[in-house]
Amino acid sequence: MIRPALALIMFAHGVGYMLWFLPAWVPSAGLVVGRHWMFSSAVLITDPIGKVFGLVALAVLAGFVGAAWGLFARLPWWEPLAATSAAVGLLVLLVWWSVPASGSAIGALVVNLAILAGLRLPSMQPHLNRIIGG
Repeated sequence: MIRPALALIMFAHGVGYMLWFLPAWVPSAGLVVGRHWMFSSAVLITDPIGKVFGLVALAVLAGFVGAAWGLFARLPWWEPLAATSAAVGLLVLLVWWSVPASGSAIGALVVNLAILAGLRLPSMQPHLNRIIGG
């Protein structure tokens, strides 16, 4: 029961990365646009570098969706895919912190850190295996 719930959370977390993809590529989507990145207020999410990061966010979304399926189906590759997606997702999140509402950014930060801690801290492995039956 816990494995499908965690897979659903990971899936939803991945879909949340649309909040970084859509403002870069579909400004008319009604999301916040024109926000700048952390290094300069002159660089906006709709600029070419913003579009590149938007594509990276789309790749993160795909990674989390794939990892969610792998977790649900008990496939062996879900853990490295989830960890990679979380690490790359942190990069997108931190560089473009101001793009979504701050609550969304904080939630994404917490989930990414929880995924990385759960998958990469050796002390968490026995707990993870017990919870998901790995």
